[in-house]
This record gives sequence, C-alpha cells and structure tokens, in this order.
Amino acid sequence: MRRLGAAFDGAAPETNRTVLADPVLRHAINSVACNQALGTSAPGAWAESALELAAACWQDVTPRPPLACDSRVSIAWNGNHVALWLWASAEPLGQVSARFLEMAKESLSIGLTNAGPDDLEVLSGSISLLDAVTPLLWRSALAHVGWLCFVDEPMAFTGGTTAQIQNAVFVAADFRRSHMRLAYHLFHEAMHQKFIELAQTHSLLSPGYDYPSLVENPWNGHVARYVRWDLDRSLTVAHVYLALAVFYGKLGVLLRDGGLARVWAVEGEPQEAFRMAIARSRFILDQLSGHRDMLGVAGCAFLHWMQGLAVRLAPDVSARPFRRFVEHGARQEDPVLTALLRAEVAS
Repeated sequence: MRRLGAAFDGAAPETNRTVLADPVLRHAINSVACNQALGTSAPGAWAESALELAAACWQDVTPRPPLACDSRVSIAWNGNHVALWLWASAEPLGQVSARFLEMAKESLSIGLTNAGPDDLEVLSGSISLLDAVTPLLWRSALAHVGWLCFVDEPMAFTGGTTAQIQNAVFVAADFRRSHMRLAYHLFHEAMHQKFIELAQTHSLLSPGYDYPSLVENPWNGHVARYVRWDLDRSLTVAHVYLALAVFYGKLGVLLRDGGLARVWAVEGEPQEAFRMAIARSRFILDQLSGHRDMLGVAGCAFLHWMQGLAVRLAPDVSARPFRRFVEHGARQEDPVLTALLRAEVAS
C-alpha cells in the first residue's frame, strides 16, 4: 500500500483516474483497508497482484489499468470523447483477471465471453447513435464506465451492474448484432453505474436504513425477487427510466424531423417507449414519496428533482395504468391488463 501511495503521488491526474477506476484494484483497496481496520480475513494473492500492477501502471507513459495489464488480450476503444476497455482475456488467466471472473460469478451469477475486433465496429456505431441523440447525457453516464463485458448467458439476461464491481457494465453478447440494442443497454447500465457512484458520495438514504422491500414493481413479476424493491434500487430504476425517456423522446423527434440518418435500424416506436418510461418512473416516484422518512437529505432532494423532471417531460402521462395493475394483483404477463396498459399509456 505504501508503494501504491508513492506511485499515486507522482502520477498525473488523468493517470490516477485511469488506474484507480479499475474494478479489481478498487476491490483490492477496499479489501485491504477492511482487513486492516476490522481484522477480517486477508484478501489473498490476487489483491497483492492488483496493487503491484497498479503501482507499475503509474510508471508507464501510456498507463493501462491493472485488469488490462493482467489480461493477455484486452481491447481498447477510443472515440467520441470516451474510452472503454472490452473484456477479452486469453488463457492462462493471471490472478487479477481470474479474480474479476470470480467477482462476476459471485455478484451476478454470469460468465463472460471474449470481445473481438468485429465488436469495435458495432460499439462505434452504437456510440455514434448515442452521440447523435443525447450527446451530453450519454457522455455523463459513460464517464463512470471503464469496462464493457459481454455475457454469454441464456436470453433471460440482458444487462447488469453491481456495487461490488465498480466501473464495469455487463451486457448480453447477443446485443452485438444490433447498434440500437447495444446502444440502449450500454446507456441503461451506464446510468446504473453512475447512480452507484452517486450513492457512495451522497446521503441518499437515512442513517440506519436496513433495505426493506417497499416499492411495488408490476412489470417484473416473472422474477420473484424483483416483485418489490428496496428504496435504493427504486431510486436508481426511476433515474434510469427518466434517462431513457429523454433518449426515446429525442430519438422520436429526430426521426420525425429527419434529423437522424436512417443508418441505424430503430426497433419499436420511440414515442410509445418514451411514454412507457415516464409512466414507470412516475409509478416508482409516487411510491417513494410515501417513504421520505427513510431518505437522507440528498435522497429527498434527488426525489424532488426527479418528480419535477418527470412532470416537465410529459405532464399528461400518469402512473394510473400501473396502479390498476397492482389493484388487480396482476403481473405484466396478464394479456388483458397488458393490452389495457399499453392503450392507456399510448393515449
């Protein structure tokens, strides 16, 4: 740790950000700090390797984060004011890369598949789409992401982030076939990652909050653990839905006015997706209003800001359709209520 501190002191600010953002290094620093403060079990050789690689990174002219240094193959993508590393590690794995795979399995129950050169073209097109639609918002979100990992899992998995793995987002490998789908899910998960860092630096929840599941979620009824959410998850989901509403709203305007070249295959109807995102966010925010006593000072301010934004974006869209779902005790796979919901949101 002393060598790491000395290297950090002598490094340029941009180098500090590049190296410290590495997910395994951040996990190693947390593990070592907790071990020293609480006397818990030692983090192991993988943490020592991450710290050693990090110290060496700061001496490089073009620094690579520890995970990239440890991987025999990793792909860097630069463009449109953002830099991403794509997971593409070859056997045999080093200790840091192996630990990253373990973290993904422990936190999200997923396995990773390697990115290839062809994925750079798809990623470039997806980010160009985001840049054309929401140039400020997507850059703000992607500023919190250093690693894009493709997940080779059944169709049920679309994307994920976790506070246990900082600076990384995980997206289903099938989305590499579509610029639109990859753009959507990369943006979606990047907004979740942005919220994770927001929650770590602001008083979103009140002291002593113990994460009870209080917020109804009628559109994920097929996954038992997501029928109700705690306030932390509810805040990040509402935040993401508002961001997606901005994305779909702007996309619809650009397509209507001819301001977006039709080089991307846009799936679905943007205006319907916009209204559905607003309705879902309003439904969550309405419920959060009843639990303000469990929010911290920053959490109450964040909730107030999101409520105002939802109204400004679409004053005519309410959460009424989802309240009807809850009143009927139904879930989204109910075809009759689903048809009613879609008609009411789109009206």
